[in-house]
Amino acid sequence: MKKLVIIFGIALLIALAMILDMRFSASGLNKISELEAQIATLKEGQDDLRKQIYLLEGQRDSLSKNGAAREQAIRNNLGYLHEDEVVVDLGGAINK
Repeated sequence: MKKLVIIFGIALLIALAMILDMRFSASGLNKISELEAQIATLKEGQDDLRKQIYLLEGQRDSLSKNGAAREQAIRNNLGYLHEDEVVVDLGGAINK
């Protein structure tokens, strides 16, 4: 049992030494700086995504409550027409 405690203690000291070496060595500090920069970039990306989600939720709510807005979005984005409407192609203005 005593040998197991000594082995565990030595392993713990080695692990601590490796962590401290990485933390305070030049390459460790560079890696930490790189990781912190990556974290900052990812947080900015998250903020952008949160803004997009907020805008899309607003659009979703508007489309679910306003039939005219829903019809306009369908007509503009999907090219849907009423049965009595006619489309005139003015020299290739409409995608085929």
